[in-house]
Amino acid sequence: MNFVFDIDGTLSFDGHTISQEITEALELLSKKHKIIFASARPIRDMMHIIPQSITSNIWIGGNGSFLKQDDCINPKIINDEYTEIIYDEIIKHDYDYMIDSEFDYSFKGDTNLQLYKSINKEVALNKDIEDLNPVCKIVIFSPNDSTVTKLESLNLSIIRHGREDLIDLSPENCSKDKALQELNILDYVAFGNDANDVGMFKNALESYCVDESEYSKYATHTIKRDEIAHTISSLINKFD
Repeated sequence: MNFVFDIDGTLSFDGHTISQEITEALELLSKKHKIIFASARPIRDMMHIIPQSITSNIWIGGNGSFLKQDDCINPKIINDEYTEIIYDEIIKHDYDYMIDSEFDYSFKGDTNLQLYKSINKEVALNKDIEDLNPVCKIVIFSPNDSTVTKLESLNLSIIRHGREDLIDLSPENCSKDKALQELNILDYVAFGNDANDVGMFKNALESYCVDESEYSKYATHTIKRDEIAHTISSLINKFD
């Protein structure tokens, strides 16, 4: 069986580590089943949090903007026309932002944010916005309603995160569940916790939302943080 795991808020709760208990459960699971990681993080920021002891050949990053199969990373690109429109809004309203290219990034904002702290700065450069090319994914912090309305008119994938007060922009038809469909991975068990996991929750054979939230209703099960490792272990022999 395919098991698909979000990372932040699902397996990691400090943005830097996955507990030993959860890691051991994943290691056991990987001996019998295929593990796929699917995160809002770009691939570069998944590299330093996923334990090397866990076998996983497929990573979905940037909510589908990046796909890693074995050692090959394939990015999807926001076209220049849309990038210019988004940049105009950012400059006009002086928004804080996080913009990802194939590997490097451009960040303006509060460096205490978990999103900034999770950047793998050992391998990526923080470039000026005009020097970042191509553009694969854009996060805008605290956008006003007029900006959201304008950007929603574009052919982009947009996820609104109310708890963090941000919008996440990716190329058209980018999402974790669509990436799985492109890979012809149709039967899977999904673990997640946020808006970008809802598509997986709806399409999975079984789905587990970590902690009660507005997204729990889309999952077949809701579990607490301290139940994650036990739940993973309990599923090892449930599926062939």
